[in-house]
Amino acid sequence: MEPDRGFLSDEFYNMPGLGALYSRASTYIFGDWNKCGELMGLAPYGRREQIKPLMDIAGNELQVPRWSAEFNQPYVMDSGGKWEASPSMRHWEDLAWRVQDDTEKVLLARARWLRETTGAKNLCIAGGVALNCVANGRIAREAGFENVWIQPAAGDDGIAIGCAAYGQLEVLKQPRAFVMKQSYVGKPYADRDIEDTTQKFLVRIQTTAVRSDDICRDTAKLLAEQRVIGWFQGGSEFGPRALGNRSLLADPRKAEMKDILNSRVKHRQPFRPLRRLSWRSGRKKYSKARRTRPSCSSPSPSAGNGETGFRRSFTSTERRGYRPSRRTPTRCCIGCSRSSRRSPACRC
Repeated sequence: MEPDRGFLSDEFYNMPGLGALYSRASTYIFGDWNKCGELMGLAPYGRREQIKPLMDIAGNELQVPRWSAEFNQPYVMDSGGKWEASPSMRHWEDLAWRVQDDTEKVLLARARWLRETTGAKNLCIAGGVALNCVANGRIAREAGFENVWIQPAAGDDGIAIGCAAYGQLEVLKQPRAFVMKQSYVGKPYADRDIEDTTQKFLVRIQTTAVRSDDICRDTAKLLAEQRVIGWFQGGSEFGPRALGNRSLLADPRKAEMKDILNSRVKHRQPFRPLRRLSWRSGRKKYSKARRTRPSCSSPSPSAGNGETGFRRSFTSTERRGYRPSRRTPTRCCIGCSRSSRRSPACRC
């Protein structure tokens, strides 16, 4: 990346690479370099080819041109007015499309080059850019590898895994004994822990603790009544994507449910996508995957349309958002499901 000390670029002006450009665009659109997930979610709303390419692979090297003067509509926090009501929204959507499209093309070109150069059949991806599920889907479908693995905590938090593995294998010279087959590595909570939490004053006055003899039946009934469910089971997931142990569930048949979840529950922008839920037994109807994937960052192709499904991000530069998706869990709490408000203290 060519050095550029323009407005809002100082954090990344001397950082070459795709991730730095993505973060620069995140700063420009959201006023925060670490809103890359939001940038990926905004991309489907942009128009194709309204902004010239911001990066390219030329001679097997990444070329990133200067951050030009046409980008003169940055979001400035505390400037007054709602972000989503800004007159710059159309420009921001187009820029998000451009950055996402460039990202997919660059990553796909690099992945193909790796396969052609090495002859490898398997590909492992890590780093913050590996949290871009849409790009991961294109790599899985189009790069030609038989297997693609993306570490579920591919950002900075995943450095801990790399350091531990390096120490075990390279420093201590110990044989490999650990294979990361799932990411439910957080602390599990016993029923007594949950009971103690529900008895705390601020929780007790906002919730009603109910013990169910058929949690799936009762959850389905509440969902059909348009309640929002906070699902809690087992250990929490390592990484930024919920996989069923800490999830919000809602009935997508109500058109307004997406807005209810985004505005009243998650308190985030209205464009943010959700994920659909599929029965494991019905996977073949919706997905071409031979097996389920261990995390949302590891993609698999959907049946019939060539998109990534089941564990995919439901945003793309060419596709619209989809309904909520999580693997079907076996337990949940219904104590907080009486309204769409989420109690931050409730673990029930």
